[in-house]
Amino acid sequence: MISSKKFFAEYKNSEKLNIMRIKSGRADNMIRLATELPKAAGNSDIYMSMNPLTRVNHSVRRDQEHIARLKWLYVDLDYYNTVYKAYTKDQIMGLLELDYYDRIIPRPTYVVDSGRGLYLLWRIDENVKAYSRWIKMQMYLYNQLLDFGADRKIVTDSARVLRIPGSTNSKSGSCVTILEATDLKYSLTSLIRDYITGDQPSDKMISYAEHISKTLQIPLPDMQNRDAVKLYISTNKDAAYMFHQHKVGQQKIKNKKISYLRTEYSLARARLNDLEQLIRIRDYDRGYREHILFLCRYWQLCISDDYAGSLQHVIALNNTLHNPLSEKEVVQATKSAEKYYAAGKIFRCSNSYVIQTLNITPAEMQYLQVFISPEERKNRKKVRNQRAYLAYLKNTGKKTKKDQIRDRRIAIEKMIRKGYSVVKICETLHISRATLYSDLKIIQAIAGEKEEKKAKLQKLFEAYKSVEKKKSLIFSAPLLYMSFRTSSVVLCGYARVILYRYLRYLWVSFCSFSRHFGSLRFDRPPIGWYNDYITYFNNVRMVL
Repeated sequence: MISSKKFFAEYKNSEKLNIMRIKSGRADNMIRLATELPKAAGNSDIYMSMNPLTRVNHSVRRDQEHIARLKWLYVDLDYYNTVYKAYTKDQIMGLLELDYYDRIIPRPTYVVDSGRGLYLLWRIDENVKAYSRWIKMQMYLYNQLLDFGADRKIVTDSARVLRIPGSTNSKSGSCVTILEATDLKYSLTSLIRDYITGDQPSDKMISYAEHISKTLQIPLPDMQNRDAVKLYISTNKDAAYMFHQHKVGQQKIKNKKISYLRTEYSLARARLNDLEQLIRIRDYDRGYREHILFLCRYWQLCISDDYAGSLQHVIALNNTLHNPLSEKEVVQATKSAEKYYAAGKIFRCSNSYVIQTLNITPAEMQYLQVFISPEERKNRKKVRNQRAYLAYLKNTGKKTKKDQIRDRRIAIEKMIRKGYSVVKICETLHISRATLYSDLKIIQAIAGEKEEKKAKLQKLFEAYKSVEKKKSLIFSAPLLYMSFRTSSVVLCGYARVILYRYLRYLWVSFCSFSRHFGSLRFDRPPIGWYNDYITYFNNVRMVL
């Protein structure tokens, strides 16, 4: 076991951290100096903010606005919810060592056993202005480790809390320990270059450089060196800016198609309805309670502009859950929504973010209107287009392409039976010889399948005919069933099932009648008759 002292030494004594303790289902947040981390580590279910906090407007809070510096990149791996749930932590670390470290992702500075899962930490030291690059690298790490159950909720949260090494996880009863520690320290610029963009300049940078060279009549830099191209563009900012304005103008001309978007009110209403529908779909389960209630309160405020009414709405929604939060916890979990709205700030979150955060499945998306994936949206558009197409065909009295092909093949089959020549068939149906020969192959294949199925049924009929002769019952359910199948009577699937069950009921009834009234001279079935018939009926099902 690696000591936690090395990890605690990563923080300066003067840095402020948020210490959160979970007790009796309630979260107590405290702002403490980094020097108090060893003392806090002796407790159970205690967390710490990974990035240090600073004072803003005479207060210190755990949110993005109060982050002092970006000290860590982190990913929480809940592998016990994935295909690797049977693996041990050592095996998971072995897989990461073999296939991921220094290849797909950088080697982490710390690997921490959180009790049930793992979280990986990469030491950085960046200004808060590098937040966009921090998000970019966080998303990259999350996407690469998605197979190991990487938690989406912590990706964009720079004020996230994680369990303190040395504390106890009450859920698993185990201690939070550091499994691996190194002295590695990274910069976001080098990480993004090494793992995302590479040394090659982007296509956008290349196009800017080529335009500058053409406009100013100056030679191009080394187009294989990203730094050289970047310096070339920054040196000639005026030409690059003119090219940017030209590209923006072209894009505006290109996007002349009118797009009908939802208003802010209608979007908030639709999202709120989707969240309430999601709760009903999940049978009022306790999962993601805080996130759902926060979003509900914010969008309810956007709709009604009523602070008290929005709070009562989420409290009523919380009371419908099987395991609701207390009223105080609801207020605590959703008060940020009121803060955003009161400050006139817009809480921007894409549909994909909500889908990933709330883990909305494709099956659940079928009942939602807004929180749907591009694939679901594409499928819905396909269904709408299909319905519109069928309605158009119905109104114009036309047939679908599938019906036209089916009617054409039926007509070809009738003409062949009447002895029409190939030329006559093609002229009558206005088709080419290639189309005719293609249809003939399909007609022959269908006829062959019918004959093959009929032969299999006849084979089964003959195989069990000898068994039927041993029974002197007047009615034989299987023989009667086979007579329907081999005759020209065509039954739909449901009718065949009903007939099959009814005839089997007759057979069992007659056998029972024979046992109780032997004087009526019904022969009893031989030993093992039931197994013979079960095998027989199963074989018939397989053929049908």
